[in-house]
Amino acid sequence: MAGLRAIWAATELSFQFIPLSFIAFMGITVWFSFRVKESVFLFLAAITGTFLWLEFVIARALGAPGMFFHEGTELFLFAGGMLTLFSILGAFLERQETAHAQACGVALRIWIIRFVVFTMVILGFQEPWEKILDGRLYYPVIIGAFLGLATLASAVWTLHVARKLNSPIERLKAAFPAIGASALLLIMYGVTAKGNESHAVTMQIITNLAAFATAIWLIYRGIQARITHLYFTGVATILVLSLCRYFDLIGDYMGGAALFVVCGGLLFGAARFWQFDNKEPEKPADEIMEVAP
Repeated sequence: MAGLRAIWAATELSFQFIPLSFIAFMGITVWFSFRVKESVFLFLAAITGTFLWLEFVIARALGAPGMFFHEGTELFLFAGGMLTLFSILGAFLERQETAHAQACGVALRIWIIRFVVFTMVILGFQEPWEKILDGRLYYPVIIGAFLGLATLASAVWTLHVARKLNSPIERLKAAFPAIGASALLLIMYGVTAKGNESHAVTMQIITNLAAFATAIWLIYRGIQARITHLYFTGVATILVLSLCRYFDLIGDYMGGAALFVVCGGLLFGAARFWQFDNKEPEKPADEIMEVAP
């Protein structure tokens, strides 16, 4: 039923009609996934459909031609704000008492992290930034207000979570993802609002540094919390970034060689730390013989 409704909504969009009933159907899908048949997949599908519906409705309300914003610049910033709000929703669901709500929150935040990492890899090249910065913001006030609200919501949620922690270091760790995401959103908004293509290389470097910092944080977080998907996501991110930089070096060959050395050291250190941190003491020989089939 959800698939048929998505096909019908896509048909309405192709004829420039607003599928008003689609958002209600997505709400019913979320209710079904929580009350009737516990399904994380249906929840994620409803979240994805809600994002696309909101993007189309807001774009049409602002007078954008077609189904999406102009030139992808507004879409890029709008997606960043929506991912911030969805991340808050995922963190809220993780703190609920029911196991299904926690599973939905974890799955939502996992896919947000993967989508952000994938976007960082794409924006690690100069050409996407040239296209984003070339398309000037047609609605800077509205987009800026939306990003401001998303940043404010992230700050309020971070203060709510950090207030329950006793250690200042733990509070800083809890606030770091929200602070980093908000800073990147504001920087991207400021750069895209000017529409200067000369900033493409600068934004490329900032994106790569942010991607490497995110990968290191994922590795550290995965080792600390024994979460394997975070650890392997961080390792895979460093490998993919290294491969991308091999084909698109920033600077000269010496800079590329230094980058490979740093990436290799990070991977080697993460692997060794994971090995020693998860190393179990060897069992005695008689115990091994007893449990052997």
